[in-house]
Amino acid sequence: MQSFLLVCLGSVLLLIGLCSSRITDSLDNVIVVKSDTLPDLINSPSLSLVFFFNLEKSRVRNFFQAYDESAEYLKNYDIKLAAYDCMDGKETETRCSNDDVGMTVYTYRNGIALISLKIANLFDVDSIMSNALHLILLHEVPIIQSRLERQELELSEVGKRDLLFIYIEAVGTEEHRIFLEIAHAYQDRLSFALTSDISSALGLQDSEEITKYSSYGLWISFCSEINKDELLKDGSCPHTMYRGKPKLFNVARFVQKLQEKSLFNAPKDGVASLFEMTSDDPIVYVYIKERDVNTEIMNTLNYDLRGSAKTVFVNMEDSDCQAAVKQQGYLGEYPSIGLKTINGTMLFLDPKDWTLSGVNNFLLPHLFPSWSTEEMPSSILASSENDENSLASLIDEVETQDDQVASAVHSLRMKEMAGLELVPGLLKDTFYRTVRRSPLLIVLFYGPFHHMSMAFLRDFGMAAQILANNFSTPNVLACVNCFDATDLCSAENVTTYPTIRIYRKNPANHETYTGSLDALAVAKAAKLLELNSPLLLTREEEVDKFIQGHHPTDFSKFSPSSVLLLTTDSTSGHSTQFKAVSKSMSQVTALAAVHPSIVPLITQKYKTTVPSIVAFNREDKVKPMRTLALKQGDKTDVDLTAFIRAATIPFVPELVPDNFPHLFARHQPMAILFVDSKDVETKDAALASFSSLATSDLFPATIFCWMDAHVKSLGLKILSEYTWTAQIPMVSVVKHRQGQVFNFQPNLQRPLSKDPIQSEAMADWLQQVLSGTATPSKILEQEKWGPPGPYFNFLKLQEDKVDRDTHLYIPSFNEGIEPPEEGVREKELEVRKMLLELYNKHKSMKEPDEQDTSGAEIVQDYPTDHGHTEL
Repeated sequence: MQSFLLVCLGSVLLLIGLCSSRITDSLDNVIVVKSDTLPDLINSPSLSLVFFFNLEKSRVRNFFQAYDESAEYLKNYDIKLAAYDCMDGKETETRCSNDDVGMTVYTYRNGIALISLKIANLFDVDSIMSNALHLILLHEVPIIQSRLERQELELSEVGKRDLLFIYIEAVGTEEHRIFLEIAHAYQDRLSFALTSDISSALGLQDSEEITKYSSYGLWISFCSEINKDELLKDGSCPHTMYRGKPKLFNVARFVQKLQEKSLFNAPKDGVASLFEMTSDDPIVYVYIKERDVNTEIMNTLNYDLRGSAKTVFVNMEDSDCQAAVKQQGYLGEYPSIGLKTINGTMLFLDPKDWTLSGVNNFLLPHLFPSWSTEEMPSSILASSENDENSLASLIDEVETQDDQVASAVHSLRMKEMAGLELVPGLLKDTFYRTVRRSPLLIVLFYGPFHHMSMAFLRDFGMAAQILANNFSTPNVLACVNCFDATDLCSAENVTTYPTIRIYRKNPANHETYTGSLDALAVAKAAKLLELNSPLLLTREEEVDKFIQGHHPTDFSKFSPSSVLLLTTDSTSGHSTQFKAVSKSMSQVTALAAVHPSIVPLITQKYKTTVPSIVAFNREDKVKPMRTLALKQGDKTDVDLTAFIRAATIPFVPELVPDNFPHLFARHQPMAILFVDSKDVETKDAALASFSSLATSDLFPATIFCWMDAHVKSLGLKILSEYTWTAQIPMVSVVKHRQGQVFNFQPNLQRPLSKDPIQSEAMADWLQQVLSGTATPSKILEQEKWGPPGPYFNFLKLQEDKVDRDTHLYIPSFNEGIEPPEEGVREKELEVRKMLLELYNKHKSMKEPDEQDTSGAEIVQDYPTDHGHTEL
């Protein structure tokens, strides 16, 4: 009997041991320590959390899942999570004999025991992470116990830093964890404070309403830009409330926007640039004269919109501003407000509503429509449950209507961006130094939350690879992440993403890249800009090589065209004009001036006149050389630019998406020859006849081009829109602005072998079309380019005069709506990575902090009760 009991006892102990082993074996990120490795962990300068567990006293399997996931995230913050198995018979740790074994997590740093955390309050990832992060940020994120203490903190920050202040119901919540992750990243730029006592927030915007509608409140106090005499009457700094959802990516975006320039003045900061400005945020234009200034309204516009909208104060006593406002579409009285929504629509305030409540009632429903304005004060930050329920039920449908660029970026997010190792990332301290020492530097300013930026960033890296493979000057391309370098982007007045600027050793003098956002276009522009056009060619050999694309370096792969100025007077107006035009056109072609001493020789060789501009296109088989004769004052900069731009495209080009915008911009009828590329003989004969008509000078105001219309091609799709039935080859003339299409089908009963398009008959027909005597074959339907789906029709939602509760409104990302639940974790990981990179970059630029902030001071400052209890 005794032996039987011993066998049973041994089996139970073995079973417990196996169970314990299975738990620790399943840990991927938690460090499993024993008595010989525990001292090293405790003495580490890193914050360490150790859980002593005993399965006889605690069932901890669910806790371990959250503990292990938290360890994965916290290791990036140099916080180590460990487990100590007290059931291991070889271990003799005294803490295993404590009554709270299996119920407590102990914390250590530099050999000092800090506080103990009850696992009853560490029930999920948020609570574990927030408690751990607050231990390392106690000095950066003080816990405020009263309103007076908060005001004293604000007073200490006057003229120094802005303060981000949060009210949370309890420690260990998601809001607590998010706030600390933001504080960790921005601790060198902002001050932070936290409270769980709502009375500490009294006096802040709408704080008295927080507990009715929300479990948190977040405010930014603008203390850095005022002096002590400018404090509000209650002793607070001017501030505004965060109007968004408590998600990491939303709060991070808000804080990032706070670092960017958001207040502009016209005409001081420009007129055309500010009125043409586009943004991911709405833009508020304040039309005002000095005598109309209302302090309350101006304070609202100065502070309440920060982080959510850009504000432009427009001086209506300036004639240029008056003209720009009229062009925007506002013809009313002043003062007033214009609101440009993120889709470019302009809305205007009725001047009679120029009051504080009138301005709020106009702006807030458009800027923050997810907050109910009927149940709460105008700036209360609480979500409408109806909006959330509507959003949840419509999310699948909306995803199918979403931006195609965003969808493409999302599908490629796991694919590595090649070539970016050749594109150095710049911050403010390295940007100006790099620009001043670089003969040429092309800088991409981008936003990591902006889909088009991320799509183009991939191509920018590919462009760097193309240049590296073609022996370009190294480090011609660089980039600036405006999430990491908000101070730099603000100083450089970057207001849209992506923005590409071209610098030549002078940060104050730059030009903007205006080409296509693709890798090859950027690489071409970079290679051409390295030429530093316009060149001066002093020998005949240099001219010949330049025309061939081989002088001063080989640029023939990047541009098929070369442009020459022929004039015998290098100081003439023609030279000055050509130099000015070259500044903008040097991104698309190579330009040079021939030295006056050899101009007669070059003129005779190429049978042209003086003065003139001669353009060569090496890919053009129809008209490889074109000449523009110059007379004194005869040609404008626009004429020269149009001629040079036209020379970069063959005289009878294949019509493709890349050249269509430039051809369309000429505002000329477009004659399109449709051929089948697989029938080479007919195609060549048709193109030869078609090209002879193009060069005959009978139709100088007509664009001649061709398209391949073989099966499944884009050309066939277009041809099918122009006619129901057709025999290729066929010619269509399109007058786009009138929507008219004229079709010419060669007579199939006549021989087509030598002249497939019957060029004589076509010439007569073309004369009738251009003179307006021919009847159109088809009138193109006017296509309305509207929103991609009903829930993106923001104009319709604004016009509907129904109660907001009946709206199915889908707020923008700016308004704090998170992606579908299954994408939340992935998005949060992405933003957490950005925040950590931001912290590490700025940490690397600072001297190491030699102060030891661990030990008894932390134990004293940290609250003794944790989890969902008050601080």
